[in-house]
Amino acid sequence: MNDTTEYTYSVEELLGKISGLLNSNFPDEIWVEGVIQGYAMARSGHTYFNLTSKVEEAGATPEFSINVTLFKWARQTLKTNLQLEDELEVRIRGKLNIYSPRSSIQLNMTAIDEEYTISKMAKNKEVLLAALKEEGLIELNKALPVPQLPLKVALITSDGSAAHNDFVHELAQSDFSWQVLLIHSSVQGENAPAEICAALDKAQNSKADVVALIRGGGSQIDLAAFDTEEVARKIASLSLPVFAGIGHEIDISVADYVAHTTEKTPTACAARLVELVEQEQNNMLELGKDIFQRVDYSIQQHTSHLKELGFRASLAPAERLSEENARLASSKVQLNLLAAQMLEQGKNYLATSQKSLSKSTKGLLKQKSSQVGTLKKQIQSLDPKKFLKRGWSITKTVDGKLVKDSKDVKVGAELVTQVSKGTIHSKVVN
Repeated sequence: MNDTTEYTYSVEELLGKISGLLNSNFPDEIWVEGVIQGYAMARSGHTYFNLTSKVEEAGATPEFSINVTLFKWARQTLKTNLQLEDELEVRIRGKLNIYSPRSSIQLNMTAIDEEYTISKMAKNKEVLLAALKEEGLIELNKALPVPQLPLKVALITSDGSAAHNDFVHELAQSDFSWQVLLIHSSVQGENAPAEICAALDKAQNSKADVVALIRGGGSQIDLAAFDTEEVARKIASLSLPVFAGIGHEIDISVADYVAHTTEKTPTACAARLVELVEQEQNNMLELGKDIFQRVDYSIQQHTSHLKELGFRASLAPAERLSEENARLASSKVQLNLLAAQMLEQGKNYLATSQKSLSKSTKGLLKQKSSQVGTLKKQIQSLDPKKFLKRGWSITKTVDGKLVKDSKDVKVGAELVTQVSKGTIHSKVVN
């Protein structure tokens, strides 16, 4: 049934009517707050996204949404340090109108309130830190022990960045043999959190002693990736201590709170690792000095004793020569054993860090080894064979009993006399 009495709108007229209502009710630009979703830039240079209501549960669909267009000319004049991306909470200004081809309402964006986003990020960080603390995740990585010589470092940062160069340069200034495994990751932008987590997984599977997570300076917005929950939980789950050198001056990121050790800059992070190795080297030097002092003392004591034994042996009558020789040989064995044990103890302790020891320490070890060699030569000079060459001899019975007195043998007994070159067999006749 056709009713010609009621007015019929064309599509164009209807959309025009709605547009007029929008203009009459919203004649000026307005501010709207929400969460960015579906952010994309077209080839034309225009940017499109949806501004949605905030979702409390992860994965849930926003209940309300409005289309936003940021034209190329408007984006070029936009005054902000913010990098627009999905999940960013924003307060934006724009003009409402009807996009006729799709019969949809859209907001043509012209400005953004940067302080609003920063304030929201700070609040979200407080909420996240409270949750991590309640779960006991803040202290997990801090409780991990740092190896005595953390010379193998898994470095997570942007390859070739100033942070990368500063960190490596600081390590190179020391005399230690560092092994740096660079694991590239974005440190800013929408993909940064996922890349950082992947890099942390790779570091976990490496044979590194510690992980260094670094980034150069920037605004709070630039450092947003380090305030994300996924990065914080990944750091807490690692079994390697994480050293953070995220270059900001005032604010501390969530990653800083969760990391084992935090420094303000990449350079300071590297300097901290150098300091740890230097402390351990000093400890080893002190132990090495103690070992060498003990060796010195033992050398002096035994050298004095050997000289006394040698002098007494050289003046002793023939019947006491064998006894003195036996004592001299026993002291020789004891000293050799003690010197070898103490030297080996020092070498074993220092072997694990030989590459990192200073030249002075290596020189000291070489000096003490030389002293032990000299002592061995002194021992050899007091060898009983030397006395035999001087004309002394040792007489025993055929069963090996040392003859110290003529009363120790009877007529007819067979004797064996040791001289410098060979032995003499004889028989007692008187």
